[in-house]
Amino acid sequence: MTNLVLNAEDAMPHWGKLSISTAEVTDWTRIEIQDTGIGIPDNVPDRIFEPFFTIKGYEGNGLGLSIVRRIVQKHGGNIRIESRPGQGSTFILLLP
Repeated sequence: MTNLVLNAEDAMPHWGKLSISTAEVTDWTRIEIQDTGIGIPDNVPDRIFEPFFTIKGYEGNGLGLSIVRRIVQKHGGNIRIESRPGQGSTFILLLP
């Protein structure tokens, strides 16, 4: 969670809104972390969870999101992203 919140903060260099919400869906807990930041370029979402892939240039090492996905999967969950350039991103976690 910390990594996702810090990434959202980095994506909003001139302020913005960060929302965290939870919901119970059948036997799952759904957690959404949404920001109003710069979004993710259209050609990137398929790679965003790859180790060492970053869009932060020298400021990132590209390990944060790959570690987040690995932790979520080890707990039997799933993570996905919805993003539009210039309109922000939403990371959706489903955990049993």
